[in-house]
Amino acid sequence: MLEKLKKVKPFWWFVAFFVAVNILWIGPAILGGGTLKKGSVAPAFSLPLIPDSSERLSLESLRGSTVLLVFWATWCDACLAEIPVVIDLSNRYGDRGLVVVGMNLEPENRPGVGRFLSTSSIPYRNVTVDGQTAAAYRVGVLPAIVLIDRAGTVYKGFTGRTSGFRLARAVERCLDLELPEG
Repeated sequence: MLEKLKKVKPFWWFVAFFVAVNILWIGPAILGGGTLKKGSVAPAFSLPLIPDSSERLSLESLRGSTVLLVFWATWCDACLAEIPVVIDLSNRYGDRGLVVVGMNLEPENRPGVGRFLSTSSIPYRNVTVDGQTAAAYRVGVLPAIVLIDRAGTVYKGFTGRTSGFRLARAVERCLDLELPEG
């Protein structure tokens, strides 16, 4: 078997690599992965807060604010690396109406997530996301971020690690939008 692989010409290795990259990177977007489309109505949710699951947070209660939903997990290195960027956005734009909500995807690990949050300096609220909400927001890659305008529609979505500059630019543009009449 190994002898057969050695005989494969470099061109075919390149083709195999190109196909694999397209399937893994571009494929999810073609097959319906990624976040919701801009302008779509953000799906409603009412989810338990971490660490106190007796309290709930709903998207409806945030209406009139610009909302940044950050889907994450403690086992996701890219998610953990993005936390300082999200904290900076929360601190920088909170007084202009930005509300950040951490959307944790580990319902089976609530105690561990609670411990993680209690030892972190994360200033924004976090909720435990159920499978239905994750599916409604089309979360297939972590981290995933959805920016929702004050009217409750999706302004922009990001999947994978995103630069602080891109996130800040999107937040600033969304905050500058006028709230429609009615």
